Amino acid sequence: LYGILKRKSKMAIIEIILLAFTIFSEALHESPYGKYTVASAIHNRVTDPAFPKTYTEVVLQKRKNADKMQFSCYDSFDLILGNLAKIEHRKTEWIVSLIIATAFVNGDAKPNIKAKHYARIETKRIWMKDMIIEKIVDNHKYLVEKE
Repeated sequence: LYGILKRKSKMAIIEIILLAFTIFSEALHESPYGKYTVASAIHNRVTDPAFPKTYTEVVLQKRKNADKMQFSCYDSFDLILGNLAKIEHRKTEWIVSLIIATAFVNGDAKPNIKAKHYARIETKRIWMKDMIIEKIVDNHKYLVEKE
């Protein structure tokens, strides 16, 4: 992995690290497939004209009409620090997240879903009313807009 990152631009490395941190934090207790599916939803936003154009911009985007972030792992400084501290004890999950992020940023990975939105299975929000569940993986449901 170091050899791959060493050949990248600084911006590409930042994209990979931010995407990997988002995958790690959002899918901490999920299988590698669950982590890949979270990355797929993020990738689908990057490729949709309605969203920002880079992984960095997508993962750091604020929610509409709110002071919170689109991805809850960035909602507070304490949460960010807590997730950073977990990396030391969950090195395998961090490495899996880095590998998945690198594959998406390099264009070597293809999404396994169409969804651009996901939430924990038990979560119910007003924005979900016009969506249907495309897939459930581990602890998350992946949502697409109703036709």
